Amino acid sequence: MKKRGILLSKPVKTRKTGQIITAQMVNEILILNCYKDKKLIARYCMSSNDNQYESFVNGKWVHKKIFNIFGYEDWQHGNARKDIKLNSNEDEKIVDLFFKKTCISQLDELDQRESSHLRKKAETAYEKKVKRIDALMEMIPTLPDDFEKWSSKVMFNDEEFMFYDKEKDNYFCTACGKEHIEKNLKHNEKWICNRTKHEVIVKRRQQSIMKKERCMVIQNMDNTRSVARHFTVDKVWNKEGSTFEAYEDVRYILYKDGSKRVQWFYGQYTKADEFRQDWWDTNRSGKHCLIECCYPGTCREGLKNTVYENMDIPLMAEKGWKLCYNRVMANHKICGFLEYMVKGNFERLTRETSEEFSCWGGYCGSLLNLEGNKVHEIFGVDMQRVNRLRQKNGGMNYLRWLKWEQENRSLPEDTIQWLENNNIRPEDIEFMENRMSPVQIANYLKRQEEESKKSISGLLDTWKDYLSMAERIKMDSNNEMIFRPKKLKHSHDELVLMIEQKDAAIKAGEMLLKYEKVDNICAELKEKYEFEDEIYAIVAPRGIEDIIVEGKILQHCMDKTDRYFDRINQRETYILFLRKKEDVNKPYYTLEVEPSGTIRQKRTLGDRQNEDIEEAKKFLTKWQKEIQKRTTEEDKKLGEDSRRMRIEGYRKLREENSRIRGGYLAGTLLADVLEADLMEINTDDRKAG
Repeated sequence: MKKRGILLSKPVKTRKTGQIITAQMVNEILILNCYKDKKLIARYCMSSNDNQYESFVNGKWVHKKIFNIFGYEDWQHGNARKDIKLNSNEDEKIVDLFFKKTCISQLDELDQRESSHLRKKAETAYEKKVKRIDALMEMIPTLPDDFEKWSSKVMFNDEEFMFYDKEKDNYFCTACGKEHIEKNLKHNEKWICNRTKHEVIVKRRQQSIMKKERCMVIQNMDNTRSVARHFTVDKVWNKEGSTFEAYEDVRYILYKDGSKRVQWFYGQYTKADEFRQDWWDTNRSGKHCLIECCYPGTCREGLKNTVYENMDIPLMAEKGWKLCYNRVMANHKICGFLEYMVKGNFERLTRETSEEFSCWGGYCGSLLNLEGNKVHEIFGVDMQRVNRLRQKNGGMNYLRWLKWEQENRSLPEDTIQWLENNNIRPEDIEFMENRMSPVQIANYLKRQEEESKKSISGLLDTWKDYLSMAERIKMDSNNEMIFRPKKLKHSHDELVLMIEQKDAAIKAGEMLLKYEKVDNICAELKEKYEFEDEIYAIVAPRGIEDIIVEGKILQHCMDKTDRYFDRINQRETYILFLRKKEDVNKPYYTLEVEPSGTIRQKRTLGDRQNEDIEEAKKFLTKWQKEIQKRTTEEDKKLGEDSRRMRIEGYRKLREENSRIRGGYLAGTLLADVLEADLMEINTDDRKAG
């Protein structure tokens, strides 16, 4: 587009007000002069060859659509078509001549050509980008010939297996690829293949084994670039032998002159090797570089002349260490201290330190002194403890306990090992400071783990919760019998119940002022409504407090609403407890019953009904038959009144279209749920009563 010639041409003016366009042609270029109330605001130009367009606005050439010039957004085209007008018939003829033929208005045709131009421009840019990326990817060498052999040895520890074939009554050995006839071999037993002398693991119950590892391969591309490639490696062993697959997920280009930033490319398929994978520079699948091994064969050559050349990555690769190599490389400017850790052979600590580096740069930890010039300065402990850390291949937690030990008192080696293995830090047991030593805490938690079968982390949370509750109810938490209970979980559960009962007693006192008859009515229920057989029992509450505690434990609405206490107060319904006879004090199901024995509701934990209620229904039917023998004429009258109120209540719920708002029954009509739960007494039983 010849912009100079365009600017030399004088714009055609208009005498009209509003948003007006005048048209003119200059060297096969359509020029639209855009006016707002007779003031020229822009000159829009479109080439006849390729529909390329540009606008001269405020003394600058910009890539702006015709509607955007007048201040309309792309979604406001409807308004723009109404407001923007061509100046005259002459201007319309010029535009029509430029477009040759069109079935739509001049502005609509212009809008379509703009969109077509942008689409073609985007397609062209995309094609160029594809070719550029493909050309770059073609320069990357294939995996080294010995990569599979190295992976089997380093990542999969040269593992081999013997699989039992039940039909043939023999074993297939993946080490030699032959069948063996052996007797009395056990599952997971280690055995020596008599052909290869290789140790194999016997598998009698499994037909295949699959293991997954991750690996980085750094390779030289040319004099200016190297590449870091990240693979997920799968190895499968079965009765046919073993297979090996290396799926490439991420690769990034390292520039040797340091003038360019690292270029990242991501595989577009989940499982594709280096030959089938497609690459793009956006991470649509959310792939990441995690803890992995590093192939040492091409590492030094690949890092030569890059900013990573002086790092100890080749040495870590040769040792077969797994760590977040990508995070270490991203922080190459600040991780010089790793040299001491690598050469000192602190493998676990190096790996855990690599996880504390940010992918965007920076060390997120606080345990190490990055400014230290000697290993004991970096770790913050004396050389004796540095040597212990090396000998035990300790990690971050081990170092934390060595620091604690240096500041406080010595700890047995097995205690530190146990604390590290269970991921317990000094700050995790600060709540027991000055009451128990780390050794005592470790021994106590071991015993509690055996008794309760809970995890150590779960026991620590239980312990903290228990002491918090003990202090809340003014127990002496410095008394050893209190802070070190013989059975931690049991003592914790007892305190939970005690606090719930205390809270329930307070609430019961408030309710009793409002519903004075409830406690007396509950006392009357025992003789008439309690019943049991070999498996189940119906238990009557002693008063409001029992009902509130039941609601809290089973987490339904009994303790959160007044309506049940109001019904009891009016003798419309009663609350009874369904229990299992073997543990009659443990809440199981809560029942709402009418004086006649009709059961309105039966709810367990979380306001639900589980499958076990079907078995219990047989007992409840038996209980209803027994109740008919005990009910008086007054009970029957109360039962009829209750029945009428229930039917009227269901009718109102349907009229109001009341639905359950939350939980697994959300959206269901409340009346339908209540009717489905109903267990009316048998009519024949009622007459017999």
